[in-house]
This record gives sequence, structure tokens and C-alpha cells, in this order.
Amino acid sequence: MNKKQQQDLIALGIAIVGVIYVLQSYVIAPMNSNIKKEAGQLDQLTAEIRTLKAQSFELPRIKKSLEYLKLEVEELEKYLPKERELPGLLRSISRIASNFQVKVVNISAASASEQQKYTEHVFNISAQGNYHSIARFLNEISQSGRIISARNLVFSSILSAPPSTGERVGNTVNVTFQLVAYTYKG
Repeated sequence: MNKKQQQDLIALGIAIVGVIYVLQSYVIAPMNSNIKKEAGQLDQLTAEIRTLKAQSFELPRIKKSLEYLKLEVEELEKYLPKERELPGLLRSISRIASNFQVKVVNISAASASEQQKYTEHVFNISAQGNYHSIARFLNEISQSGRIISARNLVFSSILSAPPSTGERVGNTVNVTFQLVAYTYKG
């Protein structure tokens, strides 16, 4: 090999190394960078797809749980309604009083006090009957379809006719109390 051929070979080798360097620096390196970046995104999307698939398997159970909770809320709203429902409450009290031979003399709205999650609606009630019928009346009210309580009960006797007249008096006790009905603020 002569000198000219050697120089041509060296020049060719340098040119090949230069081309390889240019390809590596300006073509392959950016491609590798993009490949790594997109591989990372692919891994992230794959993980997200796995999570979503797992959640999709849970969806029927979650829907069933939601339906159960809706039914439970419906049931609880019977005990602690969102609305005052005064006419229904008054009808219920009148019906219960009638069932236990208690005469409701007076019902008046006293106040409503706002609490954090509920409102207390207070009614002053005056009623007459015998002691046991009033006790059963108050018990039935407290066990009715919603949360209701009685407070500040005051019992007083009703004067009966003198024993010599032979008259029988049915109502022997007068009771006044505050009936508290609750509504949910939700």
C-alpha cells in the first residue's frame, strides 16, 4: 500500500468516525431521549390503566353499596326528616290521643332552635286524661315514626265531683309539656 492509499484510508476512517459521531449526537441520542421519555409515559399510562381496571371491577360493588346507603338514608329520614311536616305531626298526635282516650286541650308552637346539624321545633301541649292513659299516650308519641321527645312535664290533678253525687269523672289528670320534634339540616 502506498502512502496515498494510506492517507485515503485514514481520511475514510476519520470521515466514518465523524459520521458516526454526528449520527450519535444529532439523531440517535435525541431518539433515545424521546424513547425513554415515551417509555416512562407508557409505564405511567399502563399503571393508570391497571388502576382503572381494578376500580372498574369494584364499580358494581360500589353501586350496590350506594343503593344500600340511599335506602338507609331514606329510612333514617323517616326518623329525622328534613322538613318540619307540622300537619302530619299534629294529625299523628291527635290520632294517638284519640287512641288512648286523652283529650288534647291546647297545642301551640313555642320556638325553633337551630343546632349545628338539626333544628329543634318545640310545641307546648296541654292534655287531660287518666294517669295511665296519659302515660301510654306519651310513650306512643315517643315511639312514633320520628324522633320526638317530651320535656318539662307537669302533672296536676283535676278536681272530681264529690263522691256523694255518684258521678264518675274520666279525666283525672291534667298534663302540660313541651313536645320537641327534630328536623335534619342537610
